[in-house]
Amino acid sequence: MALEHAALALAQDLRGSHPDMAGAIHGALGRGFAGVGQYARALELHAEDKAINEELGDHAAVAEACANLGVCYEKTGECSRALALHAEHKAISEALGDRAGLATACSNLGNCYFRTGEYARALELYAELKAISEELGDRPGVAKACGNLGGCYEGMVQYARALELHAEHKAISEELGDRKGVAAACGNLGNCYHRTGQYAQALELYAEARAIFEELGDRASLAKAYTNLGLTLEKSV
Repeated sequence: MALEHAALALAQDLRGSHPDMAGAIHGALGRGFAGVGQYARALELHAEDKAINEELGDHAAVAEACANLGVCYEKTGECSRALALHAEHKAISEALGDRAGLATACSNLGNCYFRTGEYARALELYAELKAISEELGDRPGVAKACGNLGGCYEGMVQYARALELHAEHKAISEELGDRKGVAAACGNLGNCYHRTGQYAQALELYAEARAIFEELGDRASLAKAYTNLGLTLEKSV
């Protein structure tokens, strides 16, 4: 708390002469509080950061503050407020021609719509994320978008398309050496095969996910992989 008070006192001192630095201090503190799950305090700080930069006319900093606020509101279950802020982030990024910022906004908006079961809207945003990531040569971004798109198609019970996208996620993750991404894709592929009664394929993929989680020392995900294997074995007997 002493550090917070010192930082805020410095921000207050800088507010008149260097308001941009004052905003940056609020933003950094907000991210710190969000990182330890203190979202109410983080929201206050990000709101102050946003207000300072709106006064300055620093649209890029306002966009970043919107993103930070939106993520905090997501974490507190206030999806409507999160959607409004992510939409504001998206609009500012489009106006600035900030393609990376636009990709982040599409991802965040898509996540909100996915959580509320609005899969068609989430699909549009994840497809935009994928296109921008491809344009930027952002292979991890493309992989993430494929996984998200696959999740939407699963939610819409379109398993054939979901399988294609999760397979693409797995292939890109293997190319990048992203073991966690490979494991996640294996789990998602396994889920699709399980739901369509293709238990042998599901078992193979769940076993691959289990091996990777063991390698990574991810105990929580390892437990989930064992559960998936057990449930699938029951079905396949």
